[in-house]
Amino acid sequence: MTSMSYWYEQLTKIKGNEQMSPMAQSNVLWRDFLDSNDLSVEDFWMLMVLWIFEAEFC
Repeated sequence: MTSMSYWYEQLTKIKGNEQMSPMAQSNVLWRDFLDSNDLSVEDFWMLMVLWIFEAEFC
């Protein structure tokens, strides 16, 4: 099972890649999430909240 830290790292890589458009970023994220099916829905949304919080407040 893929850990939440792996997904957080992937989100951070996507967020840090300024050459990717927001649409491409979300497509990569959702494709990877749906393909792996390792995270529960609750874990995925918890991870998204943490990622957004970091983007806004850190």
